Amino acid sequence: MPKQSRRRSRLEPRILILFLILGIPPLVIGHLLLVNRAESRFKAVVGTYFAQKADRLQTELIGHVETVSVQLANLASVPAIQEIVRQSNGQEPDEEEFAQSIQRIEEQWPSLERAKSKFLAGILENPASLFLRDHNRVVVAFREILVTDRYGRLVAASNKVSDYFQADENWWRVAYLEGGGQRFISDIQFDESARVYSLELAEPIMDQSTGEVIGIIKGIVDSDELFALLESLQFGQETVAVLVRSDGSIVSDPESSDRYQFIEEVAAGMDLNHNSVMAPEGKPLVFIGLPHFRIKDRIPELDWQVIIQAPYDEVFLPFQNLRSWFVYIVLASVILIMVFSMVFSWVLSKPIIEIDPHLEQV
Repeated sequence: MPKQSRRRSRLEPRILILFLILGIPPLVIGHLLLVNRAESRFKAVVGTYFAQKADRLQTELIGHVETVSVQLANLASVPAIQEIVRQSNGQEPDEEEFAQSIQRIEEQWPSLERAKSKFLAGILENPASLFLRDHNRVVVAFREILVTDRYGRLVAASNKVSDYFQADENWWRVAYLEGGGQRFISDIQFDESARVYSLELAEPIMDQSTGEVIGIIKGIVDSDELFALLESLQFGQETVAVLVRSDGSIVSDPESSDRYQFIEEVAAGMDLNHNSVMAPEGKPLVFIGLPHFRIKDRIPELDWQVIIQAPYDEVFLPFQNLRSWFVYIVLASVILIMVFSMVFSWVLSKPIIEIDPHLEQV
């Protein structure tokens, strides 16, 4: 029987295990420490950026609302508006006649046309109304402006509105405040007259000599102008700015009845003065940047806050890629360690075999 030369493998299992113990754990631990530390730092930086961006958007929203509020208050002192209000207030109505007159006009109001009704033309073509239309052509801040006297009767408007009598509206009662007068700012709601989701603002018209409230001026601000500020955010394809109320309803989506699903996490994070929160605990993860204050801290009438929401995978995609590539790095490291183990085994065993070749078969 011919002698068979059988050569044992140069790979020594004990050497391979030793190399794997020396090479893989430090690689894994080093990767976890470095990547996790870098991700944590990056998370803090992005959280700060999102918080600052939310603060800036809120400041812009507040500035826009305050600006149009001041514009409306300035309109209340225009001589043409003051004069038309005084003229109407000079016609003090009898209580019973007043109620009957209002009822009659309200019933006829939907069918009145400016070209055919002297009454409607008298409201829409007087100097105050002409001034309001000219103002809206120059300063495109209000979708609609109307003026009432101290009794709630419409005396001027930029265009025909849905109702003649306004004293039964909440905004009018708040702004008039039983003759005390105060600013009124509504939440976003659908305006039947302007046919848009809008912000309603009202200011008392004060007699400049006596300080008495003689009427109310109201302006309608299209919500699109507010929401356009939110859409200016640029950070990734799916990162969005969302305007929400403290009860979770979504201001920036007025047609939706859905509640913002992470409002509890947002509220808890803001109470703790955090820049950001992660939600939910499971997947898909969402990274949410939080402002440092609420809009109602500056404008009490508006229970709003801006949050920046981004999919976790979009913001932290580089770290997801690093973890994916790390699997390949480990596999490549194992292959290299096996090669080094074979070489090392051969180097160790070669001198012994050269002394006695028969030892190779042991």
